Amino acid sequence: MRHQNVPYHSATISGDRNGTPIVLHANHRNMVRFSSKDDENYKTVHHRLKGYVDNAPLAVQEKWAIEDKLRTVANEEYAPPEDILPKPRPSVSRSYIKREAVQSLITQKLLSGGQVQRQPRCILHGIGGSGKTQLATNWIGENEARFTRVIFVDASSQTQIEADLEQFIRSLGPEYRAMGWKDAIAYLDGKERGWLLFIDNADSPNLDLGPYLPASIHGFILITTRNSECISYAPDGAVAVGDLEENEAVNLLHKLANASLTSNTKSIEI
Repeated sequence: MRHQNVPYHSATISGDRNGTPIVLHANHRNMVRFSSKDDENYKTVHHRLKGYVDNAPLAVQEKWAIEDKLRTVANEEYAPPEDILPKPRPSVSRSYIKREAVQSLITQKLLSGGQVQRQPRCILHGIGGSGKTQLATNWIGENEARFTRVIFVDASSQTQIEADLEQFIRSLGPEYRAMGWKDAIAYLDGKERGWLLFIDNADSPNLDLGPYLPASIHGFILITTRNSECISYAPDGAVAVGDLEENEAVNLLHKLANASLTSNTKSIEI
């Protein structure tokens, strides 16, 4: 009758989860002594040891990798997830000429002061190339301190609008990373106050901006468009953008020529 000479807890190292039990038909003395290489117990032990030797480099490498990760976490030497930034708004051209009259109208529509009864909105509308985006961008740069944040959205397509709104909400922090464009609208309609939503290039006649416009009276909306029908989103906030005034055109000519001409009359003649 066979019996167990060495119990499992005596044959393994405490805490070693990789210990592999093998059966040797021998007494306690002969478990480490073999009569020859043909001994069945010798063959069993030799096979196991050879496997350990062959797998040792990979096993050691994996354990060092785990050790390195633990040390990195302990020392707080980890790289946080890359921050998501909101979409940057366009830059103002070096040749931009400030259009005082139009910018004054934008201020009147958005920052009139007093008790607000409904959300302030301004719609800059005009033909392509009239400078609507530059006007809006320059005005925002001069008044940015009056808003808690400025959210820029490219409205050249419905897909782009939703992507930019999604980018905005996800830029607020890790807890917002799984949110979408509808969450962005809900956020602006919620507790957030003093924001400016700048929607640029809303030109397509097939584009419905309605779902993308928060309704909160605690925010502001500035839209640029070639589509006059967009005026319906803020009839009292429409500002037509046409050609440069004569003095503005002269100032632009001076700036582009990088020269001071003797009189506006000569500049106009040119």
